[in-house]
Amino acid sequence: MVDNKIPQGSVKVTLGGQEYEIKPLVIKESKVWRKKVIKLLSSFSKYAEVTLENPKDFSEALATALMTMPDQMADLFFEYAKELNREEIEEVAFDYEVIEAFGKVSELAFPFSADTFGGPKVK
Repeated sequence: MVDNKIPQGSVKVTLGGQEYEIKPLVIKESKVWRKKVIKLLSSFSKYAEVTLENPKDFSEALATALMTMPDQMADLFFEYAKELNREEIEEVAFDYEVIEAFGKVSELAFPFSADTFGGPKVK
């Protein structure tokens, strides 16, 4: 959940051992960013039922899950956190930090998540 104690509804992320504050995008920019996230996530759904019976499809699904998806999520994170110096951060940060940071900015961009209405928080 977005920490309302941080100024302007920002979130704090740690990348390469350093803490950064990410400010929310304005509505117009956030709308564009959300569409890109949905497009990325929905493209992955076609691999949900791939089995070893079709090695070519399985290989493609595995490559997408392990290689393409994390890179695309990192691209989207840095697109959202446009004030950060991506080149410098990529020299010292780890993939898991960027994916965790992606989750935090997603909370800013998708404010009407299940827990907004009292439902369970999905992680």
